[in-house]
Amino acid sequence: MLELCPACQRGLENHRYTLFGMTVASRENEERLGEFSNALKTHDWSKAKEFSEFDGGYNALEAYALKCVSGSFVLLVVRDPFELFDSSSILHSEVLNQESGADLETVLGADNWRSL
Repeated sequence: MLELCPACQRGLENHRYTLFGMTVASRENEERLGEFSNALKTHDWSKAKEFSEFDGGYNALEAYALKCVSGSFVLLVVRDPFELFDSSSILHSEVLNQESGADLETVLGADNWRSL
């Protein structure tokens, strides 16, 4: 889905990532989907991290954090489709300012990051 880091514009070697929130993207779940989207938009990382709903019969909206080798953090909002032959796509990416990045790292902790 991502070839270059939005923060450093280089390859993703030595970058780390973590999935920290997700919810079902369906009409029946519009209110909860709106709450999740708002938490991401306002950088309410603690609230966004509370979302962990998944239903294999529906698309999911997922929030990933990317930790750049430069020290920057990137928010990635991803559509994960339930359709077998459809691929995930990035709906939004945002290079976080230093304060938001530090807050995100504090909420997520040091143990949840994976290498790319």
